[in-house]
Amino acid sequence: MAALLPMFEAVSNGLHAIDDRFGEDARRQGRIDIEVLRADPGVASSAVAGFVVTDNGIGLNDDNYKSFLRPDSQHKIGRGGKGVGRLGWLKVFRDIRVDSTYEAEDGSAVGLSARSFDFVLREDEQVALRDGASVSATGPGTRVSLRGFDTIYGNKCPLDAAAIRQRIIGHFMQVLATGAAPVITVIDGGEVTDLRAAFDDLVRDTSEQAVTVVAEDGHEIILTVRHMRAAKSIRPDANHKNYNWLFMSAHQRAVDDAPIDEAIGLKSLRGEEVYVGCVYGDYLDAHVNAERTAFTFGSDEGRAIRRALVDSIMAYLGDYVAEVKERKRAVARRVMGEYPQFLYLQGEMEAFIDRLAPGAASREQVFVEMCRDRFRKTNAAHKDAAALRSAPAYTGEVKARMEQYQRFVERQQQGVLAEYVLLRKSVIDILDRYMGFRDDRDSHFLEEAIHKLVVPMRTDSSRLEIADHQLWLLDDRLAFFAYFASDKALKTYTDDSSLDRPDIAFFYDTCFAWQEQEAGNTVVLVEFKRPGRDDYNGAENPIRQLIGYITKIQGSTSLRDAQGRVFSPRLKNAAFHCYVVADITDSLRDACHGYPFHPTPDGEGLVGYLRNPDAYVEIVSYTKMLGDAKMRNAIFFRKLGLTDIDPSAPTPGEITGEEADLEQVE
Repeated sequence: MAALLPMFEAVSNGLHAIDDRFGEDARRQGRIDIEVLRADPGVASSAVAGFVVTDNGIGLNDDNYKSFLRPDSQHKIGRGGKGVGRLGWLKVFRDIRVDSTYEAEDGSAVGLSARSFDFVLREDEQVALRDGASVSATGPGTRVSLRGFDTIYGNKCPLDAAAIRQRIIGHFMQVLATGAAPVITVIDGGEVTDLRAAFDDLVRDTSEQAVTVVAEDGHEIILTVRHMRAAKSIRPDANHKNYNWLFMSAHQRAVDDAPIDEAIGLKSLRGEEVYVGCVYGDYLDAHVNAERTAFTFGSDEGRAIRRALVDSIMAYLGDYVAEVKERKRAVARRVMGEYPQFLYLQGEMEAFIDRLAPGAASREQVFVEMCRDRFRKTNAAHKDAAALRSAPAYTGEVKARMEQYQRFVERQQQGVLAEYVLLRKSVIDILDRYMGFRDDRDSHFLEEAIHKLVVPMRTDSSRLEIADHQLWLLDDRLAFFAYFASDKALKTYTDDSSLDRPDIAFFYDTCFAWQEQEAGNTVVLVEFKRPGRDDYNGAENPIRQLIGYITKIQGSTSLRDAQGRVFSPRLKNAAFHCYVVADITDSLRDACHGYPFHPTPDGEGLVGYLRNPDAYVEIVSYTKMLGDAKMRNAIFFRKLGLTDIDPSAPTPGEITGEEADLEQVE
């Protein structure tokens, strides 16, 4: 694009010159010709050697020429010009010539004068006047010749004639879209293209609509908007970051333009088209500054006008808006599935979608809006609760408010519980994934990974919160033990000197799940064995291992936590409940021979009660642990009404290819 900027600048200067000469009649009488110079004039696709831009504007009269001589001129500041655009010519081209004819005033005599000069790159006197400048036979106007590309920019200049035309249309869409452009032609060899006609060819559909705006003081403003659907190549943004544009004009000239992607919540229309809107009306003509660079109405009126125009645009693009609304609905359902604390929105989904900002279509944006909605509703519920507590009498209004508050609390609690269950599902999915790794060479690492998934190793409950472990995978009651040790030597929490390390040891003192009976303490031991292990023998016997742990714990007279606090738990008469998590292999069955074990009904485990020392032992296969956890949580899902969530489905947050299409992309 940089290679074309000097040509764009010359065209822009021409538009200003035509506007200065013809004023309101610029569209009918003005003309700009852009000639594309080729290295080989006979070959259409040869390298571009430069451009010649000719206009029939006011010309470089004395005022304009003085402005040209000053690089920091403020002459066009009112039109958005900074007076430095032409300096870019020197950066891109080596040979620059300007020829201009203008009307001169000398006392009472009025006639045409001419000036011609080269624009050169040097520290002083960058304008080198030419002798013998001749007046153009066609009247006032300016001809800018840009030749001799710098190699860097010449290599970046588009070769294709159509590409050059599209770049010019995109850059000057503001003028073309409002219908205020003079005749602009592109001459490339024998091909002459009228850009106004080329612009119209890019427009696929057009419709005009009257828009009534009610201002803050109640008076009505009548505007007309010309809606256009056009090929997306028409876009004015050089980097193509924006798609849809709205132009507001006065006296047939664009005054304000802005991208409206966020306002209407759309990017490209089905991937191929964009929206262009042009607004005009007597009110805009009457409220524009003298330079026609800004409107003079207040900010409140400006917002009211913009809201009314956006409503009109969204009505015109109704089918496209409906598609985006459906995508938002799908994204909202997905977010709700991932974060079920928002389940309360199920009954008001349409109202929530309507409240979303037009551009809020991504998962993150929808999540943020749901958080904001939940905060506001929770705040309102707290106010209801306070009002109910201070109500002097039980009236019909109090009753209705109480029922509304109760419904909100019920929906909120359902969502909180569902969120907790979904977190469990994520853990189940990970365990399921682990179970798919059945390589004997890595079985030791798999055993450790599963242990760490259930509970971190070499720590105890004084360093963990309930949410830090997943002991519910084995037994839901285990989630509520507040003191346990994971893979720590017995001597670190008992007064036994043994270095033996039970995988997990629990103690009843703070175990709420078994508090329904007052008698005695309960100790729970858990051992994990390598998945698929089948080499148990007399020395490697998990039952004897448990018996050894039980004996040493029973012989201990105190317990000690990580802070060194000592407890006297009367462990001698404690009841022991033990789990062995291991695949039921032949050698494991042999290791259980002689002990009173019986198979579970599903055949995936063994249960038995040991004597001397007394202990209840469950041997649970990895398959059974996973399957039971799935079944327990599947019931939770059904009870919570999450019937569209399959416990075996992908973990929430995992985007599938089809769901990725729901994101707002080009």
